[in-house]
Amino acid sequence: MNPPRGGLYRRASRGQCRYTVARVPLVPESERRSVTSSLIRPRLRGVADIFAAAIAIPAILILVDHASPGTPTLIAAVYGLCLVILLVGSAIYHRPGWSLRTGLILRKIDHANIYLMIAGSATPIVATLIPGPGRTILIAMWISAALGIVKTFLWPRAPRQLSSLIYTIIGCIPVPFAFQIGDAVGDEALRILAIGGASFLLGGIVYARRWPNPDPFVFGYHEIFHLFVFAGAGLHYSVIWDLVA
Repeated sequence: MNPPRGGLYRRASRGQCRYTVARVPLVPESERRSVTSSLIRPRLRGVADIFAAAIAIPAILILVDHASPGTPTLIAAVYGLCLVILLVGSAIYHRPGWSLRTGLILRKIDHANIYLMIAGSATPIVATLIPGPGRTILIAMWISAALGIVKTFLWPRAPRQLSSLIYTIIGCIPVPFAFQIGDAVGDEALRILAIGGASFLLGGIVYARRWPNPDPFVFGYHEIFHLFVFAGAGLHYSVIWDLVA
């Protein structure tokens, strides 16, 4: 009889009983280190995502209707579509009950959507620098986002620290032009954008380090990561509301 794939099993030999360690299941090292891996799912996983998506959909519809005709409406629609795709996709992926095959596909889509959200959220802000360096910045961000999406599907098991670093680098592409953005949007709006960006950054650090992890069975590090993202998205929405008016 074949032994189980993990843990201890007992084997008897000529009246003697001894314990042997069976083979450990082929679980990636990054997953074995986490107490909130798929083996233990916090009860509140995905709950906040549902509320965020439910709020975002009407908020984006109102934003697009609020935007001035022409280019501002198009920019608001691009931003809104990227944000809604991220939140709805996340709400779907993080709910329980998916088969392993479906869950892995949804995971790739969820991680790819982060690149969409980063580039989409920056679009209304960087567009304030057109004419000027804004066009070049947008091209750089969208190409980087496209490459990140390709990376997600070709290398889905990339270390989360690397993924977090790539997210951060793409999100920081406009940072060298912060003073020019401030001149275009105003000091108060720039401060709100900076706080929102810091919230995204803190969320990425929590995601990469898997800490703090207050209650792995109910509300873990991943839920905290999402709350930082939602907070940053809300702050940026408040600025974009004025930019597209």
